[in-house]
Amino acid sequence: MHELFEEQAAKTPQAVAVAEEDREISYAELNRRANRLAHYLVKMGVVAEVRVGICSEPKLEMVVALMGILKAGGAYVPIDPEYPSERIRYILEDTKAKIVLTGQRSLDKIRGASTDIVIVEINTEEHVIRKQPADNLQTNIKPRDLAYVIYTSGTTGRPKGVMVEHAGLLNYLQWAMRTYAPEEGAGSVVSSSFAFDATVTALYTPLLCGRSVVLLREGDELEGLEAQLLLLARSRTRKT
Repeated sequence: MHELFEEQAAKTPQAVAVAEEDREISYAELNRRANRLAHYLVKMGVVAEVRVGICSEPKLEMVVALMGILKAGGAYVPIDPEYPSERIRYILEDTKAKIVLTGQRSLDKIRGASTDIVIVEINTEEHVIRKQPADNLQTNIKPRDLAYVIYTSGTTGRPKGVMVEHAGLLNYLQWAMRTYAPEEGAGSVVSSSFAFDATVTALYTPLLCGRSVVLLREGDELEGLEAQLLLLARSRTRKT
């Protein structure tokens, strides 16, 4: 999937890829930032099948993080920062994740859930990540390698991790592209947690066809939707 995104970034480098509130990032910049993070993660030992937790509300930096983990060859594990510490601890232990990428607001939650894990606060480490190469990585990712692990609600006992391989993710997204035809629209709005499986559709399909993703905080859907839809319409006119 991330290689298809790289192809799209080469086609529409100046188009708005992701926007939130008063910030936006182009396809070219999203690709560069994700590459730098991927190089950083590889140096930390992230390769195929290595699980990397990601705990934050939907933010621009977290989209960079998702793409960076995939580019490095790792499998991301989305964790809702609103989860109780017990559930977060269980997910980290169950996936045997050694690294968690997080934002400032989620830092204490991760620290409280586990002491045996490397925590990377994205903004704090930005000065180091920025020094990494910005070129696309050449990783030997196979179709059966894990792309991400997402957990069920756990309403009937302990939550269970669903392991999604690159082949499965790509097959689904190709189906979604044919079915929903996102290239005919302006983009999508994402307000749900990355730990919610339906977010995969809204987040990735626009990024494979040159459209924009607008991130809203949960609860701000109606308040900010009109302004963000106008931003989507403007970004479409700048897609090349």
